[in-house]
Amino acid sequence: MAIQTTSLDSKLARLDEKANEYDSRANTEARVKQARVDLKELNRALNKLETVLSEFEQQVGILTEVFGKAIPSEVISTRKKVQSLVDYSQDDIVNIIDNDAQTLSAHVDDVRD
Repeated sequence: MAIQTTSLDSKLARLDEKANEYDSRANTEARVKQARVDLKELNRALNKLETVLSEFEQQVGILTEVFGKAIPSEVISTRKKVQSLVDYSQDDIVNIIDNDAQTLSAHVDDVRD
């Protein structure tokens, strides 16, 4: 009877291990799907922000030319902040994912703010 119990315990342990591997794969697949969705959303947000920044810079250029005054420091600092959000390369985004220090959805929130 001890041999049958040991054999059953061994089979149960293998089944449990396979179930854990399946759960891990399923979790990984779900994370990959979510990362793809987040990347698409991040790219849309960055493209929109880049368009707005371009329009903003055109307006600033027109206003400074019309009024002949220097650009206020608040405008310069805001432009730099926005530019720093837009200037992410694909490698930077991959590093964000790899380091997992900041989730993509959190970065999307930063861009939107």
